[in-house]
Amino acid sequence: MSSQNSRLLFQTANWLLAAASFLPLAFAGPVYADNAPEKLAKREHIQTFKEVTRRLNCFCGCHGLVSECLHVDEHCFAVQARRFIENRVLEEMSADQIVHGFVHGFGDRAVDDPILQQWAQKGRQDLIQGTIQGFGPSILHHEPPNWPVYLSLVSGLAVFALLLWHLWNTRIDQIHLSESRQANSDSAPNLIAHPEAARSSDSDPTSRFTATGSSETPRRPLASSSLPVGTTWPEDVTKALDDLER
Repeated sequence: MSSQNSRLLFQTANWLLAAASFLPLAFAGPVYADNAPEKLAKREHIQTFKEVTRRLNCFCGCHGLVSECLHVDEHCFAVQARRFIENRVLEEMSADQIVHGFVHGFGDRAVDDPILQQWAQKGRQDLIQGTIQGFGPSILHHEPPNWPVYLSLVSGLAVFALLLWHLWNTRIDQIHLSESRQANSDSAPNLIAHPEAARSSDSDPTSRFTATGSSETPRRPLASSSLPVGTTWPEDVTKALDDLER
């Protein structure tokens, strides 16, 4: 394999490794910036709190999750919901039970919670009503489908592969053309290196006739009048040419 082919293979391998380095980003799981609970200390309680807050949408207008909302205003839905969730976790409710309560309601027993009493004092009847009767399925967070991401990834890899294939064929054609030109230049006669042979062949008036072996009658050389003054053809050459013309 020539050095040019080896270099091309090395470059192609580098391109493929660079493309493969982006695959973990495409298949990586979601990254959350969770808000920490205020009163929970046990590890299992914190885990339940995170699971619930990641499954609920925030209704404050941030279009995010309850776990990710960064608003600190006391009127923010996520701030109040996280405090209510902590109380349910301390009551040893599971994550599914708490999520089910937010969707379908916790019933009238939720009125006894201190958080709802604070909401009543602040006039947050919307939160109280939703907590008792449920916020409906709209509070549930649904992960967006992954197929557009995978489709985009496959399309990008296909385009990248076609580009590599085109570059590969182009480079291979250039290498073959360069090698062909080099071979032709090596096999061609080097007249520049032997100028004496070329001049001696052109100076002999009978060389064309004898070299080709053709039966065609050669043309008579230049007349003596075209020669420099004082120069004549040798007698034997003139006689030979006269015999050929006859």
